[in-house]
Amino acid sequence: MSRRDPGRGANGFTLVELLVVIAIIGVLASISVPLAKAYRIKAEYSNLTSTLRYLMDGMETFYIENDTFYPTGIWGMVRVDRGVERDIPELKYTFPAGHKHRFDIYALNLNWGGMKLNYSYIYVYADFDRNNNGRDDVYLLTMYLRNSTPVEIGGVSYYRNVRQLW
Repeated sequence: MSRRDPGRGANGFTLVELLVVIAIIGVLASISVPLAKAYRIKAEYSNLTSTLRYLMDGMETFYIENDTFYPTGIWGMVRVDRGVERDIPELKYTFPAGHKHRFDIYALNLNWGGMKLNYSYIYVYADFDRNNNGRDDVYLLTMYLRNSTPVEIGGVSYYRNVRQLW
């Protein structure tokens, strides 16, 4: 008959059990790290598209109020660098301090004889690589108006267009 010491063995883990738990945690961590990066990029892209919607709405409001795109003049340009807080009251938007993207806002406003052309371009130099091509993404937001109506090519209106350049 074997006797067991009542103070040992029944309450602890064996070394094998401990190693199995550590291995399971390691496998779960190796799965979750790439997913966390992908979700971070998705969240940043969602934040960027939200900002672009605000900017497009601000451009549209400015156009309705002033009959020209911001910045005014024949050819205007405004740059908002990464991380710099900048208020643009004309667009009713404030870039918060610490934002991760650079924005170059251009407008071309021409009255040319009987034709009125209004083009707005916003280049966004993003701080992420969503399409995994090895470099940060660049987006171009365009708004075109000819005689205060959207430009149509082949039945498609190009009034508001966002596309990824690279």
